[in-house]
Amino acid sequence: MNTARLNIVIPLSRISNLRPVLISIYEDKCFNPDLIRPIVVLDGNYVAPFVSPLIPYSEEPIYLYFKGENIAGHASRNCAIRSIFKTNERHPQQPRVEYFYSLDDDNILHPDFLSRFADWTEDNLKQMYIFSQLNKDGTLRLLADINSVKVGHIDTAMFVFDIKHAVDNNIYFDETDYCADGKFAETYRNSLKLDQIGVTQERLCYYNYLR
Repeated sequence: MNTARLNIVIPLSRISNLRPVLISIYEDKCFNPDLIRPIVVLDGNYVAPFVSPLIPYSEEPIYLYFKGENIAGHASRNCAIRSIFKTNERHPQQPRVEYFYSLDDDNILHPDFLSRFADWTEDNLKQMYIFSQLNKDGTLRLLADINSVKVGHIDTAMFVFDIKHAVDNNIYFDETDYCADGKFAETYRNSLKLDQIGVTQERLCYYNYLR
């Protein structure tokens, strides 16, 4: 039985993009509110503490609020990591693995991603999954490569990771560095053995789809 949960974290500064981002999640044929949890981290430099998603779904996302220096949304991502981990500490009956996926507010969820994620996590769970990225026009942007997990070769939308492993190993996004997503992915990947990483060259995410 699949007991993993995917937390789709959306660092939000472009309020007008919230609706299409959430629609791409909630209207996915594989969306399951018990196993997929959208988390919107409101960037207090641009967004008021309370917003409405303006979409007709009974399951609203979780809203977190962060205000402070937030280069490329990295502080928002760290805010979500800490919040999810603390919630699990208080509720040990939660799913055995909490995965983190960052979906920027200028992007949408690829229509095949949730289906493939469900396949990956049916059994023999990995601590990191890496996949390829498309441009908005459907052309290839970056190809997943286990030997090239580094800045310039991987984007924040190209990987999913186990939150507990990040916290246990003190791996967070560098909040002072625009390229922290690539550096985070490299550090995380280097903390694992090869058999703990799932890699596919399937195109399962976009880059700047809403721009």
